[in-house]
Amino acid sequence: MTGTSASKAHCEAMLILRQAQALGIGIATDGVEVITVAPGVPLELSNWLHVELAKRSREVIAIIEAENAGDGA
Repeated sequence: MTGTSASKAHCEAMLILRQAQALGIGIATDGVEVITVAPGVPLELSNWLHVELAKRSREVIAIIEAENAGDGA
């Protein structure tokens, strides 16, 4: 992945994580998979979120791990 596409993927992942946070959706990782908790979220939105997170799972996991380590991504 080139620097530009990596940066774009990181920004997209960050945007999706912030949107999920604003909707009250919890997202975590075990280091391999992305885990979501979306109580009261419509199924269509939840399905969309899962697809988008799966497309960017590497970036999402890296962001979550950095935030958990105190780096703030």
